[in-house]
Amino acid sequence: MGNWLSDYNSELYAFGHRIGAPEISENEYVKALTNESFFERADVEEQVERAQPGAEIGTEHNGELVRKGEERLSIWLKRYLRFHLAKAPEELIDSVDSHLLNDECLAGIAGHLGIDHLVRTKEFPISQQSSADAFRALAGIFSDEKVKNLVIDFIVPQLVDIDFADIYPLADPLAVLTDLLKAEGVTEIEPRLLRSAGENSAEPIFVVAIYADKQKNVGQSAGESVTIAIDMAAREALLRLWNITSDRVLFFGDRAASVPLEKYSEPNYSLTKKCAPGTNTSLLDESQPTESPDNLIEAVLRYRNIVDAEVGKSYTKRLRHKFSRGSLAKRSFRYLVKPKPYTVA
Repeated sequence: MGNWLSDYNSELYAFGHRIGAPEISENEYVKALTNESFFERADVEEQVERAQPGAEIGTEHNGELVRKGEERLSIWLKRYLRFHLAKAPEELIDSVDSHLLNDECLAGIAGHLGIDHLVRTKEFPISQQSSADAFRALAGIFSDEKVKNLVIDFIVPQLVDIDFADIYPLADPLAVLTDLLKAEGVTEIEPRLLRSAGENSAEPIFVVAIYADKQKNVGQSAGESVTIAIDMAAREALLRLWNITSDRVLFFGDRAASVPLEKYSEPNYSLTKKCAPGTNTSLLDESQPTESPDNLIEAVLRYRNIVDAEVGKSYTKRLRHKFSRGSLAKRSFRYLVKPKPYTVA
């Protein structure tokens, strides 16, 4: 029993140094790493010897620390985002904050730090939520300065992997862009189709640019339809307007830690207040299709009358060999019957 306790205590000691908070007591770490479901385990309820890894069973779990830590992580992350994205609306700040602090992202960070092996829980394997909650609970026992370092060292680097247009997908980006540009003195916003290719093929592409006052190109993008290309170009223009570009330099490590982030506690402007009252500033619902698909008959007629007439029969349709029996629609039922062992010569 002594070796078992010693091993777990050693792991906690090493973890404290690994995460940069060796001054936190062992009892505080144990509480932060104890999931509420741990006390539902049969071996824990029956007080079986060596039922838990290391410390005494106790009665406290990390439920309250999770709520406290989540709030503190969000405060420091939003301060960092407002410092870098001063021209972005607060709605975008909230979306990025929600994405970086969701269960999937925090569970990935917790896994790299070895937190999964220290959490006391009933689950096996540990769920994403329990792993993320353990990370949040750690922020609940750290000082403000330590939480700031936790955000800068482990959460902020995840920014390099996200697409801001996907994180904040406006349902009507062109209308929002129009309101914002008109507020800056632009009188006319015009989407233009620059070029297109393969309109009647399986992979069409359209390139659209959005011009302000007929001269300045404020955004440009491609899409598989004109409507999609306009939306993508409008999203690109909004990111440019908010100074979110691919060449923007983000502060990491010591450079970010030296920034007085406390000065950026006030929210940025609200997009709903800056746009016209009738403008749709809601986000796109990814579960709903943006365009109603053609039914089967319309799709077949479109292929026969438009695509087939221009590009001809596909190579796979013309190819016939001894293993090919045609499409399932033209294949007789006897070819779909599963062969029996005695029918195979």
